[in-house]
Amino acid sequence: MEMLRLQLKLWHTWEKRDGPTIGGVLIYRSSSSMSQPALLPYDPSAFSLLLPFLLCCLFPPHIRSKMASGVQVADQVKDVYKEMKVVKSDADQKERLRLVIFEIKGRYIDVEEGKIFREKDLENVDDVFKFFLSHLDPKQCRYMLYDCHFETKESSRKEELVFVMWAPDTAAIKDKMNYASSKDSLKKALTGIKHELQMNDLSDYGDRDNFAEKMGKGVIKVEGHPVKPTGR
Repeated sequence: MEMLRLQLKLWHTWEKRDGPTIGGVLIYRSSSSMSQPALLPYDPSAFSLLLPFLLCCLFPPHIRSKMASGVQVADQVKDVYKEMKVVKSDADQKERLRLVIFEIKGRYIDVEEGKIFREKDLENVDDVFKFFLSHLDPKQCRYMLYDCHFETKESSRKEELVFVMWAPDTAAIKDKMNYASSKDSLKKALTGIKHELQMNDLSDYGDRDNFAEKMGKGVIKVEGHPVKPTGR
């Protein structure tokens, strides 16, 4: 923290001269003919842009991971993952979990209220992939578990879990940092997931063809809809 304070002092100093301090805060003298010292005006927007850079420079990865150690994964998240990971052949397919959205609530990562979608909830949905995309709020960060159904040239049908961290560019910087630093805590509870996506904009994997490429080679359909050849 001492190093961080030092960086902030330096950042607040503009054309610093050999002058006095006020309450331990450095002051500067303008290069103009002004005779009185003045404090540099504080710009919150500029500081918010610099904060992620400062954290990355001042704290190595193992320290940053400890900073997020206070965030815990709720038991409901673990239960949901177990249900999605192991689908019994004799289970009622209408009760199968297809999409679950998680949010950070205080000190816990938990299931967002009303954001558990089973197969029976999607009976009137023509395209489950588009349904998944429709829940990517441009102003809110979220984690998602998506049970994606697709087809390849070699296999008529595959069903695999996709872990998505959605951190849109238009979300609050504080939220983006919170979700990014807490992701490892969630991943430790979701062991064995084959596919992981970090999305900051729909241009990342919001296109079916790009999403299919991330799922593997030879994918010809995603959620029953054809994928355009990409030359892969």
